[in-house]
Amino acid sequence: MLFGLTRTLGSLARSPIAAALHEARQMARHHLQAGGNVASARGHLDDQPAGDFVLPPDIDPAEVASAIGAHLSGGRRSRPGHGNIRMAFRPAPGGKVVVPAAVLQRLGDGAIDRGKRVLGTIISEIRAKRALMGSWRASVRSTTPSQT
Repeated sequence: MLFGLTRTLGSLARSPIAAALHEARQMARHHLQAGGNVASARGHLDDQPAGDFVLPPDIDPAEVASAIGAHLSGGRRSRPGHGNIRMAFRPAPGGKVVVPAAVLQRLGDGAIDRGKRVLGTIISEIRAKRALMGSWRASVRSTTPSQT
């Protein structure tokens, strides 16, 4: 009887966020023990080899391949061995594209984690350029007289 009262009072003292996190961990633990897989928020899939990176769906693989090639060549346009970066990308379930660990290793000078950071910077630059171009187009449309 006293044990049940202690448990009840203990659950009242716990914050709602802590309770929700505990419940989520319990659910994930049961799912994983049953043999399920989980995709993390960073874009990695458990069924992909360690070190691979799944590109976000809003990013064009051709733009990423071009940016990777430019990064690896130090900004120069052509350098032997960098022209087929996109050929190294692999398809993933759900129409996603995977950047293999070997490409990340080249990006990070031998370190996959550093390569992932460089790739994250490349993706951020692509998104920023897209946003800048969108705002530029909107400003051009608003200043251009309409033709009727």
